[in-house]
Amino acid sequence: MVGMSMTQRTLYLLLSLALLFSETLLAARIKDNTVININRFANRPSFQGHEFTLNALLSLLPNSKRQMNPNRKGISYFEIVSIGSSHLGWMNVTQSQKATELNHEGRQLLAVVFQFGAGHSAQASLNGSTKNAFHSEYLCGQVNRLHFCQVGEKVTALLHYFDFSGQKQGHLNVTSHSDSHPFYWSDSIYIQ
Repeated sequence: MVGMSMTQRTLYLLLSLALLFSETLLAARIKDNTVININRFANRPSFQGHEFTLNALLSLLPNSKRQMNPNRKGISYFEIVSIGSSHLGWMNVTQSQKATELNHEGRQLLAVVFQFGAGHSAQASLNGSTKNAFHSEYLCGQVNRLHFCQVGEKVTALLHYFDFSGQKQGHLNVTSHSDSHPFYWSDSIYIQ
């Protein structure tokens, strides 16, 4: 910082601090599908302190889990698993469900999507508004023993959270692109 003016030093310090804190907002750092670092301070989305749980996820997965193979390259399963609202909390979604059972109201509206396998660009749209996931959680292990990843483990699945707060109902469509065939995955549900 020798030869820098006071203004340049201040800007350099502010930029350095911004970069430091932006790194801590990530839930994890991944390299070659292996967890390098976990941020224990990343906030999990919740309603009145209630989070979407792994037990809830495991109860929603199909009985025949043969299609979810961690050795297969690319996505092998992609489903909406829960809709959450500040009015109702988390409401789990079954595989064949076409619409939510109750009306979601309130100021917050979130959707949780489970993706087993590697993919890119998970997006969701509701009433013409398209969004990327605002929070993703990395899961490791076999299908019947999924857990939140630890450093050094290979990622096998993800939970993507989408925020459509301000909206109350509509047709939700989620998509992702797989690393192998089939390359395009999608799911949808009508939110009442």
